[in-house]
Amino acid sequence: MVKKHWHMILAFGLLLLLSGCWDKDELNEMGIALALGIDTEGELYKVSAQVVLPTGVATRSSSGQAGSAVTVYEATGPTLNEAVRKLTEISPRVLYIPQLRVVVLGEEYARKGISNLVEELMRDVYARTDFFVVVAKEHKASDILQVPTSLEKIPANQMFYSLLFSSRTWAPTTTVTIDQLMRQLVSDGIHPVLTGIQIQETQPGDGEQASDSEEPMKPKRNLRVASLALFKDDRLIGWLDETDSKGYNYIRGNVHSTFGHIVTEQGRAVGVRVLRSKTDKKAKVIGGIPHIQIKVTNVLLIVEIGSTNLSLKKHEDLKKLEQMGEEQLVQILQHTSDVVQHKFKVDIFGYGDLIHQSDPKAWKALKRDWNHTFSELQVDYKAEVKITRVGQLGDTYLKKMRGEER
Repeated sequence: MVKKHWHMILAFGLLLLLSGCWDKDELNEMGIALALGIDTEGELYKVSAQVVLPTGVATRSSSGQAGSAVTVYEATGPTLNEAVRKLTEISPRVLYIPQLRVVVLGEEYARKGISNLVEELMRDVYARTDFFVVVAKEHKASDILQVPTSLEKIPANQMFYSLLFSSRTWAPTTTVTIDQLMRQLVSDGIHPVLTGIQIQETQPGDGEQASDSEEPMKPKRNLRVASLALFKDDRLIGWLDETDSKGYNYIRGNVHSTFGHIVTEQGRAVGVRVLRSKTDKKAKVIGGIPHIQIKVTNVLLIVEIGSTNLSLKKHEDLKKLEQMGEEQLVQILQHTSDVVQHKFKVDIFGYGDLIHQSDPKAWKALKRDWNHTFSELQVDYKAEVKITRVGQLGDTYLKKMRGEER
């Protein structure tokens, strides 16, 4: 009898652990947003939401016919959440943002300061933190969200994967998630950097005009991931070009693999693929003066040698090519550093954070006037280039064609 009572008590106890859902939304009542655009309209947020059309996705998947898979809604409000909720005035569904892939900041908005937005997105109990944040270069975010894409049915997916794969295989771009952006904003020793995205206007060539029922082979507009946006605290202050964006990512250790070239003494370009890249960073403070050492090590594969006088069969020629690669890589690092230190005067490289980690006591004194100290900081850049592979052909057959090989 006692055993039976204990079973009943245990069963009731387990029932207490089976809690219900405190807040729920039915799937057919939600509009799934994969991208948000944030612009400014006076003192208000202007929010653009790229929302998936279930019927549009299903139609294209089943029949292959063209048709929009998304729609864009816009609303304004004094806070992000008010603007998002205001979208229900024109949308028949409540916006659902946990599936966000990308948040696009309009350039004008980014120049006014983005800290309030970051705080609101991080505070939202529904939002995840693994979406990318980018800046619309020379455009409003709402313009970016309205550009249709050909390869991906949903433009937000194309933006997401373009950012992801270009950051892995192309040195001038990088990815920043909302939580990484927040950490950079609250850190004393580093200023944020975000990748830019812009609209590339094109015109279909001859014979590429589409009929009424077909899309053109060359769309009139494309979305292009382009250069890096620099921030001072939370305000956009300028842009790096492609070469300096590459230098920034090498210094930060963001480069995984990329393609480039080494210019020979004859001015010829030898195409290379960076198989692996590693950045070693050291900071010391001697007599109150900070010293930074940066060393980038690249492991290369030769992918194109073309019309050069170099022979891939000769060890000394490969060594010469490695030396030229090292010199040119150091030039890129130094040029990027000069532009950032003397033109923008903000520490986007995290040198202050590096000093903070290595010598917290010295950083306490340096951080009070770090922007000035950073602009005069001496940094020692070194590069090591190793050519480990030359492809499948060995030496170039072009020499044999020209009769140079005997």
